[in-house]
Amino acid sequence: MTTKSLIVMRNFHDEATVTASEVATDFPVTNTQVDVRDQAWRSTSAGTVTLSGTFSRSRTVDYFAMFRHQNHGGKIRLQLYTDAAWATPATGGDPLGAGGANINKIVGSSSDSAFAWGDDPYGIGQYDPFLVESPYWYHFAAPVTMRSYKITLSSHSTTFWPGAFWHISRLWLGLSMTVDRIRFGVSTPTWEDNTDRNRTRGGSLRTNLGNRWRVQKFDWFHLNAAQQSTLLDMLAYCQTGRGIVMSLDDGDGTRAERDGLINCKLVALNAIGRQVKIFEHAMALEEL
Repeated sequence: MTTKSLIVMRNFHDEATVTASEVATDFPVTNTQVDVRDQAWRSTSAGTVTLSGTFSRSRTVDYFAMFRHQNHGGKIRLQLYTDAAWATPATGGDPLGAGGANINKIVGSSSDSAFAWGDDPYGIGQYDPFLVESPYWYHFAAPVTMRSYKITLSSHSTTFWPGAFWHISRLWLGLSMTVDRIRFGVSTPTWEDNTDRNRTRGGSLRTNLGNRWRVQKFDWFHLNAAQQSTLLDMLAYCQTGRGIVMSLDDGDGTRAERDGLINCKLVALNAIGRQVKIFEHAMALEEL
């Protein structure tokens, strides 16, 4: 567990004018700018593809993430520019380096290798059930001011993903807020799903697996002044209608960091700003 946690409250990618070098029919790149789970951008081939975004004015960012994607085994490169036409690189604006970085991230001493669990007999996913649930994320060493950006996907490998295309459901590019040890009290990463387990209503009692999503629940016994101001900003801006990215264990480098990273919305706001009993400082987040 680290001493720092991050909250990214605003997704600048959603505000950009975005284009892609390849777009499959019915899978436009603008699908990466909405929270809907069953919408995504998809390329027409497994070759190198580029997604580009530009703004009407500059933005400052230090966090990049990709959720619900099917790009394992490939490489990703993020480039930021100070102008609106992708001509002048921003200082520190190529954080992953010219060669890019592996999308299939190594977490601690283990790899989230595709097909490690084999084909899934219950149909949650046609292949490894955890293949597309591991997000890609990168926290910059320092914030970068930019006005346009490019995301390049390359080195597609059918060893990790057999589809001859790239596929992304959600992209995030924003400025994070840091809080000290946000994990006070109890934090419970857990799962919810839409399975009907009641046999009298037609369910098949715990064997009818439905779509699932993660839930994070917190219970703080104390919030210092810095945390209160950070969370008040988040509650005021996001409420329960806007998505956020929360990283509980930023920089931990183990599975705790991966499991503690969630693209979500708030469903309970008792932490502050509510008339609640003492020690009842609860917050719940549900994955988008």
